Amino acid sequence: MSEDQIQAKLFQRVWNELPQTRRLFFSIPNGSSRDVREAVKLKATGLVAGQPDMCLVWNGKVYGFELKTKQGNVSPQQTKVHEAWKNANAPVFIVRDPDEGFELIRTIVCE
Repeated sequence: MSEDQIQAKLFQRVWNELPQTRRLFFSIPNGSSRDVREAVKLKATGLVAGQPDMCLVWNGKVYGFELKTKQGNVSPQQTKVHEAWKNANAPVFIVRDPDEGFELIRTIVCE
């Protein structure tokens, strides 16, 4: 399963089964290829490489979710960003399976 497939399955399940998170669980479109002009514009307007793939805002707290395949590795940029989030008391989780990701989010939401 690709990272995009993991992300899509996770998003759809959270949207369908945890409706209280709708519009509070969303993607951060950091990846994909862009032409040079688009990349320059995005960086100028606040795109920061290494941000988690998805974000959950819940009870005044922010949670990041980095989607990876079973063999996928976190990049050095992602490691720096994840450390910054953790230092700001905003946890970032590595998710390699959409079902495990769903259970993690369900636990956060249903605490």
